[in-house]
Amino acid sequence: MRKILALATGAVMTLAAGAAIADEAKGEITQIDNVANRIHLMDGGKEMIFALSPSNTSFVKISDLMVGDKVMVFYSSAGKSDISFNALHVAKDE
Repeated sequence: MRKILALATGAVMTLAAGAAIADEAKGEITQIDNVANRIHLMDGGKEMIFALSPSNTSFVKISDLMVGDKVMVFYSSAGKSDISFNALHVAKDE
């Protein structure tokens, strides 16, 4: 019984830690910087800047995005400023 409880506690703690480092933003792209691989997103009146890794294949390519596109971004808020974040996943929000 103790093993099951320990495993369940570990699983809950892992899920909680994952939820703490991955956030979500939805909004409209207001600017695209192809040189720096960044998009600017307006999310509920707040401008956010997301760095997209050109080698990351888990999201839409920056070349497929346009100003005005509505997107959903999962991002890491660890170690960045209040408006600039590393995108973990970007998808068009149709």
